[in-house]
Amino acid sequence: MLNKELIEVHAHLWYKDVSIYLLDKLRKAWDGMVNLSLIKDAESNQAIVSHSEKLFPEVNYLEVENLGNDQSGFKRSFTKNTENKPWVFYVHDKNKLKQKWIDEIVDPIVYQTDRVNSLIEKEEVGLISSGHPNRKMDILNEEKLIEFDRRTPIPDKKRIVLSRQTLVWLRELQYILYEQHGFIAKENLNFSFTSGTMFVIRSDVTTMAHSCIHDNYFPDFYREDGDMPHALERFYYYVSICLDYRNQFI
Repeated sequence: MLNKELIEVHAHLWYKDVSIYLLDKLRKAWDGMVNLSLIKDAESNQAIVSHSEKLFPEVNYLEVENLGNDQSGFKRSFTKNTENKPWVFYVHDKNKLKQKWIDEIVDPIVYQTDRVNSLIEKEEVGLISSGHPNRKMDILNEEKLIEFDRRTPIPDKKRIVLSRQTLVWLRELQYILYEQHGFIAKENLNFSFTSGTMFVIRSDVTTMAHSCIHDNYFPDFYREDGDMPHALERFYYYVSICLDYRNQFI
């Protein structure tokens, strides 16, 4: 089991079947309190809460507006229900077509709890996430995006534009971090991250990343790429680097 003295768990859930699947998976590695963020008035909320209460000794939950992505829920849950522990294990559901993503991102953590418990004891580690080859990625900087653009068929150009928009948002968050906290890692502007935004992360990294986000940055609809939450997915890893931590992929 994951170390309850050092870790708190937050989960953003909406889709009933996939949420239950994720909660069952989480139970393999966790037997403490769970903090949930749920979409306001979603019809599956009661079923999700009831299932959670069968699995875990205590469940806190709050309802949030549907802003098209899980990150607004995570920010609200961590702000309101933080247990002030040094680490956070954060997970969220996906639609049924992407259930495989959950396995690729979450399994390395829930099936390697001894390794995770060892890593969180190391002062140099700031974030722990899946190193699955389908999920571990490098930041696509402008030079790489131009290279991809040159050989992208015209019907697929939208994907390149959205990727550029995500990069613009990432650079803006990096600038805000510098303006507010004086942190910049010029040699690490292009780094590796795990797509999917599920990880074990230090609370101070989470707090600093969230301090750069305003509520009106969250879009009111979902899209595959190109908005602030997709940049935030990457930004957590950058903040960890700026705080002189090492990101560990397992």
